[in-house]
Amino acid sequence: MKTDLKKWIYVLATLILIGLLPVTALAQVGISGKAVEADFQVEEYQTGVRIVKYLGSGGEVIVPSMLDGKTVVSIGDFAFSHCVSLKSIVLPDGILDIGSDVFWGCSGLKSIELPQKLETIGANAFWECSALESIIIPETVKYIGYGAFARCDMLTSISIPEQVTAIDNYTFGSCHNLFKVAIPKTAVSIADNAFESSPGITIFSEVGTYAQQYAQAHQLPFVDIALNCSYHTHVQNIGWQEWSQDGELSGTTGQSLRLEGIEIKQNDETVDVGIEYRTHVQNVGWQDWASDGAMSGTSGRSLRLEAIGIRLTGADAEDYDVYYQVHAQNVGWLDWAKNGESAGTSGLSYRLEGIRIVIVAKGATAPGSTARPFIGNLTSEDFISKMDGLWYAYIEPTTHILYFTDRYCIDRTFAASLGQNLGGYYEVIATTQNGGTVRINTCHLWKSTVWDYHPTDPMILEFDFGTPGDNKITVTESGASDAPYDISSTNEWTVAQPLGADRYEFPNVMFGELLETANVILHDSNIQYHLDHNFIDFD
Repeated sequence: MKTDLKKWIYVLATLILIGLLPVTALAQVGISGKAVEADFQVEEYQTGVRIVKYLGSGGEVIVPSMLDGKTVVSIGDFAFSHCVSLKSIVLPDGILDIGSDVFWGCSGLKSIELPQKLETIGANAFWECSALESIIIPETVKYIGYGAFARCDMLTSISIPEQVTAIDNYTFGSCHNLFKVAIPKTAVSIADNAFESSPGITIFSEVGTYAQQYAQAHQLPFVDIALNCSYHTHVQNIGWQEWSQDGELSGTTGQSLRLEGIEIKQNDETVDVGIEYRTHVQNVGWQDWASDGAMSGTSGRSLRLEAIGIRLTGADAEDYDVYYQVHAQNVGWLDWAKNGESAGTSGLSYRLEGIRIVIVAKGATAPGSTARPFIGNLTSEDFISKMDGLWYAYIEPTTHILYFTDRYCIDRTFAASLGQNLGGYYEVIATTQNGGTVRINTCHLWKSTVWDYHPTDPMILEFDFGTPGDNKITVTESGASDAPYDISSTNEWTVAQPLGADRYEFPNVMFGELLETANVILHDSNIQYHLDHNFIDFD
């Protein structure tokens, strides 16, 4: 062994002498990042010493538990500030408090291991640690100062310990990629600007807590942690990752690695909710629906996932929505899809690289934008689901009287319209990125008081779902050339929002001179009654 060691020392010395190995490269030969006493300036503090200044060269640093023969119990203000070469750091368990601005401006810091007995994180402690990807705050922490994690742009999730009862000003301000903030039920105070300029925040906590009240008051998405789902993905060159849950990333970003398979399960046994999912696989297309922990995708075939749909099942499924967001090659994070919609791409040969999934109460605020979860033409099933069972309202532009005009696809095969008085069995003949066309081959038109007219020319309905969130849809009707009247028209409808129990809400519509209101709620079974009675008595 000694002979081998001497041999390697001789080789290294020779390389340095002939200029093939720079002296600075010797720092990379060792595997330990433990710093030496000379890297720190300390002062006596309580029962040990406090680090007041880091003098080292950065890189991967392991702080010694003892300096000057005494236990390191604290890190003073600004001790590591603007050490841009610091990449990672491990702090010893004897440290009880981290002062203010300790790691301010450490823009290269990607990871940190905090002491297991830590109690205090000072103000601005990690301000502008823009490369920090993750951090686990120990359960022993009782106080987090204002601005502590502000401008941590790479941070995606954080969990606040139960002993922290207040979240101060700008604690998570300008964290542009921060999504999941888990807040304990013990929290009783959160500053109005705690998440200022952090546009993607979703609050995770228990129902009935101050955190939920805060989320509602500040119009932030809220997720009940009692109903959670777990998921993990099979990743190129990695294999199956550990399970993620409640909006955490599964997969990778920035590594150009494809997702090849996924398993998803719902964990709350107190509700009757299951989960189904299917994936669009390279060279395969859409697979059948898998459920409750079974694999969708492939393993060992090097085939990429390109899109996914997820939906809830079970007796209690109508009380919840499932949202999911994918990270796609050449695109990045797409917007959130929900309840069976496709997320990803079609026809572009782009791989999925990461995914996040959350389950929320029915009708709760979406975790983020839902404008563009999918790139490519809708599948026939997605198109049908968008128009299935929806009531549409039309305001006549001259009289301003509202007509309940259409409820298409009552049972997914039959298209019916009160306004145009038609019905028939249809087929989807084309889809677009935001709509599609159906053909009613055997059209029944209302004549006098009975369904008795059957034009031979098929009826054509073209749908354009417009901008997500604006509650508008454009329907163009054509065909049926031998009908007793001209059915050709293009109209813009206001889409009713289902409230459950056959109740629908029509936002921002005017009912002529009879009723003017911002929101009108009707029972499904009352629609024909209101048509016959001029909308006199609403409930």
